Amino acid sequence: MKLVRYCVMNFRSVKNSGWIDCDDVTTLVGVNESGKSNLLLALWKLNPARGGEIDILHDMPVSELSTLRNRKNEVKFISAEFEMEKDCAEVISKNTGYKCEEGMRVIVSRFYDGRYEIDFPDGDPEVMICAEKETEQEIEEIESKEELENEENNQELIVVLSTFDTDEKGGDGGFNPNDTYANWQWYLVKTADKKSWEIINWGY
Repeated sequence: MKLVRYCVMNFRSVKNSGWIDCDDVTTLVGVNESGKSNLLLALWKLNPARGGEIDILHDMPVSELSTLRNRKNEVKFISAEFEMEKDCAEVISKNTGYKCEEGMRVIVSRFYDGRYEIDFPDGDPEVMICAEKETEQEIEEIESKEELENEENNQELIVVLSTFDTDEKGGDGGFNPNDTYANWQWYLVKTADKKSWEIINWGY
């Protein structure tokens, strides 16, 4: 994807930079200690190749630290707008089921709790799900419900709710990377001849 512009907010000495347009070559001009390095540091922390951990004590503005440190999940420090290139749009479409096209814009923001937010300024892309896939999904959902009903009739069943964050690999690969799952349901059963609980299903 091609970086089009970005905005830094509540990061070190930068209160709100406003949108900074980017091109193949972009120059930041300013006097010493005016915050040029902080503009680049925040952009780097959007998705660092290595390191780049968010440091609340040093990254949040000192004058706002007492107010913002308890609102990490509400305060974003970087937003970047990208333009999708053809190869990238095809990969995103394949992995998300959304119809993304070359030239489409996407805004990626990061909050102080590490969470990411993704917006499409031109409107959400169209969902690409064929009728056959919908039918298969409906069948799987029905079979899953029937299985749970049978398990519930013959075995002890409990549902555990959990909230957790995933790492950059998405756990075992079955979850979105760097995401938060709230009230995720785990279905566990215990049959008469078993002494331990067994997970039979999970999801929302």
